[in-house]
Amino acid sequence: MADILVVDDDPAVCTALCMSLEQRGFAVSAAHNGREALRQLCARSSEERPYNAIILDIVMPDIDGWEVLRALQNNPLWKSIPVVVISGFAHDPRDYTQVTRFNAILVEKREDFVEVVGELLERVLATPMTCGQQASKKR
Repeated sequence: MADILVVDDDPAVCTALCMSLEQRGFAVSAAHNGREALRQLCARSSEERPYNAIILDIVMPDIDGWEVLRALQNNPLWKSIPVVVISGFAHDPRDYTQVTRFNAILVEKREDFVEVVGELLERVLATPMTCGQQASKKR
């Protein structure tokens, strides 16, 4: 069973993602901000790969998603964890470019994004996938 960390400051979004992923058979942990996500990663630092994947919101108070992405890229224990970035503000091609720089996949928060994230995780964890792809465009 794959272990997923969901990081989003919106309780409704976090709950919807966690429930959907649990229904797909994933073990899910939630963090409601970037600081909490980094704490959870550090708590599991003795494991070779603390999580199989991370779902990460960008716009959060305190430590935002960009800072979490930088921390992931700078830690050899975390660098290989697949990251799916979710954002309601990704409307510019530069947003995709920015996410690609962090080897992450961007999913726009829109009506069906919870389903898109679940399907994407199943594919990413089943077979290697090139990060930085525009998952929301693949539907």
